Amino acid sequence: MKKVFDFNCPHCGSENIRKLSLIYRDGISDIEVRGFRSSQQTASSQIAAPPFSPDRFLRICCFVVVPLLFIGHMGHSAPIFILALVLGIISIIICRIYATTTYRDALKEWNDTYVCQRCEETFLLE
Repeated sequence: MKKVFDFNCPHCGSENIRKLSLIYRDGISDIEVRGFRSSQQTASSQIAAPPFSPDRFLRICCFVVVPLLFIGHMGHSAPIFILALVLGIISIIICRIYATTTYRDALKEWNDTYVCQRCEETFLLE
């Protein structure tokens, strides 16, 4: 049996609704000027951004862990090298736990969330 969705805002009844993921995607534009690439993002796209990705967290951690590994190895400093290894392992464990629990659920909810273009109410279509 086919499900029929009511594509109206539950708050004001407007049919003018959009998915958060579409607002986010449509608000990002890539720009290239004289060989330099850049991107711009609208304010509404920034507001409609997806949940914080564990991949982003790992990339940010690499800016701390990798230099510590390098400093510990080059300076023959065992405590710094061990500290960097422990931080790296802890970061990976935290990301794995976050990715399999919180992030997965938050991403599914974000993909199912709509915004009313009239009253700006956010809601899930069920």
